[in-house]
Amino acid sequence: MKHKQPIIFLMVSVLLTGCALYIFNGLSSYVDNSYLGLTKQVISKSDMDKILLSNEKTHVPLKLLFISNQEETISNQNLYQDVKSNLIALSGDKTLFGQNLINLELGESTRCLVSRSVARKLFGSLDIKNKVVSIKGQTYVISDILPAKVQNNVVVLNFSSQLSLTPDTLVIKPADQNRSEAVLSNQLKVTYGLSGNLLPFKVLGLIFQTMLWVLLGYQCFILCKLIDMYLLSFSCVISDKKLFGLLFSFAWGILMCHIISIPSDFIPNTAWSDFSFFSKLFTSQRDLLDKFFKSPKGYLDVIYLYQIGKILILLVCSIVVLLWSKISYLKFKCSRLSSVSKNDNY
Repeated sequence: MKHKQPIIFLMVSVLLTGCALYIFNGLSSYVDNSYLGLTKQVISKSDMDKILLSNEKTHVPLKLLFISNQEETISNQNLYQDVKSNLIALSGDKTLFGQNLINLELGESTRCLVSRSVARKLFGSLDIKNKVVSIKGQTYVISDILPAKVQNNVVVLNFSSQLSLTPDTLVIKPADQNRSEAVLSNQLKVTYGLSGNLLPFKVLGLIFQTMLWVLLGYQCFILCKLIDMYLLSFSCVISDKKLFGLLFSFAWGILMCHIISIPSDFIPNTAWSDFSFFSKLFTSQRDLLDKFFKSPKGYLDVIYLYQIGKILILLVCSIVVLLWSKISYLKFKCSRLSSVSKNDNY
C-alpha cells in the first residue's frame, strides 16, 4: 500500500486543482468583460438612457451595463420587519451582471428581485411573488427570488428617477473581445464623458488561470511518471525521461495557448523583446491592483474576491498535498533502496 501513497496523494492534488479551475470558470463574466469604476460624478437616469441610446446607434455598439450598489433598509410595512441589504440598481444589458447570477426578468421599474435571506427575514417564507416591500419610501413589487448562490442580503431593481441613485460601476463588453481596455476607457471618456479607473479583474484572472494550468500540467507530468514506475511494474515505458519532459511541456504549452486568452493590453505592438513595454505594463498593473485593494469594495468586487479566495485556498491545499506526495515517494524510494542494500549484503 505504501508504494501507492504517492499516486493517491497526487490524484487528490489534481482533484483540488480541478475544483479550483471549476470555480474559476464560474468567473468567466469577470474575465470576458471590462469593468470601469466610475469616479464620483452624478449620472442621472436620463443621462444613462441617452448614453445607452447613443451607443445603440453606433456602427458597432458596445454592450453596456450601469450598476449602482449601496446599503439600504428594505421594509415589510405589513409585518413591521426591516433588513439591511445591498441595493443593486441596473440599467443596460442585464446579462452582463452574470447570466448564472441573474437570469430573471425585472420587468417594470416598480418591481424587484430579492435574495432568499431577505425573503426569509421580511416574510418568513420563500413564497413571496407579487408581495410588496418599501425601499427609500417607494413601494416595489417582488417579481421573483434570486438564485440560491446569492447568499447575502441582496435586492436587485432597475434604475428609476424615483430613487436618487447614481452608478458606481460600468460593465463593458465589446464586440471584439481582444480590444484594448485602455482604448475602451478612453473611447467612453471622449464620447460620453465617463471617466474612472479600470478594475483589475482581467489581470487577476490571467494570473490565477496561468498558475492553475501550470500546476495542473506539472501534476499530470508527475502522474505519468508515477504510473509508468508503479502500475507498469517499473517497466520504464518512458525510457528517455528528458525527451518525454520536453515533449510533454511543448504539448502542454500549446494547450495553454489555446485555453488562456492574453489581453491585447499585455501584448507589445513592436516585438516581444521590447522590455520597456513590459516594465511600463508591470508598473501600471501594480498601480491598478494597489488602487483596487485600497478602495471601498462594491458587491461585485466582494463576490469576485470571495471566489478568488476559495481558489487560492484550493491552490495552496493542492500544492501542500503535492509536496506530501513527493515526500511519500522519496520515503518509499529510500526504503526500497535500503531493502535492496540489505539483500545484497545478505
